[in-house]
Amino acid sequence: MENAPILSDVLHPLKVGRNVVRFEPPLLGTPVIKVRLFGGESLAVMQVAVECLYPANEVLSIRTCFVSPGTIKDPLFCTVDRVPGTPFINATVEQNNKTIATGRIKIGFSEDSLTHTSFKKPDVEEPSSYISMLEALRTTADNTAGQYLSELVKWGLFDVRPVDLDQALMVKKEGKPFRVWSSATEVQKRRGLERVSGKAVLLLLTDFWAMQSSKENFEKYEEGNVVIPASMNQTVTYHNEGKIDPCGWFLTETECRVHSCNRFFTEGKIFDETGNCVLSFQQEGWRP
Repeated sequence: MENAPILSDVLHPLKVGRNVVRFEPPLLGTPVIKVRLFGGESLAVMQVAVECLYPANEVLSIRTCFVSPGTIKDPLFCTVDRVPGTPFINATVEQNNKTIATGRIKIGFSEDSLTHTSFKKPDVEEPSSYISMLEALRTTADNTAGQYLSELVKWGLFDVRPVDLDQALMVKKEGKPFRVWSSATEVQKRRGLERVSGKAVLLLLTDFWAMQSSKENFEKYEEGNVVIPASMNQTVTYHNEGKIDPCGWFLTETECRVHSCNRFFTEGKIFDETGNCVLSFQQEGWRP
């Protein structure tokens, strides 16, 4: 855990041009393929870049397309172009002159956020009522948890506490909403996490947990097929007004509503400890 990638380093912006922000390696790899860039970081650097270049504005929504895989060893460059006369920004994340991700971002002010949402927090207990997934894995056979979940939890980014442990371990596959509490680990909090954008942390969580419901769905309908799904595009809408505490606990709820032979559509929501929905998202993905 002490060797976990440090978010305050990974998401530290360096303005290198009028509309260009650089992020230095080492970057976040995926839980299973360590040298491959984590898609959630592509999304998070867009958020951080806009905050860096437009500090007076709030990001209201982001729609991103994951174009090609990246590496953790080379810097990322996020180019941000405001569409004249509109609240929209086009963002492009590049690495070694190759496009990694593109985004369409809507900006405004805090009072423009969609705070009056109909999304209600599920009736669950507080985080301390549930066992840490890391602790659960110490007493669980590796083949029960599966490689993806095991590596995800051991990654060292978040303390993970599933509401239904059997569902998280794939002991039962009922296709019901997946719910999990997450908060940055103590290692992250000791290493300057308070300096990191709270919204960027939420974006990491969206991609961190988007796969669980789709993976459960694939395995439910195609028994024995354990290929890990991959992201194609994602839309995120913020529902908070003001700052997000990067060190807080967040409840993520996801559900895979559409499933075909090799594609999925996952919907998700993130709530803070007070019960407010701070973000909703939709992700389309595919299974290689």
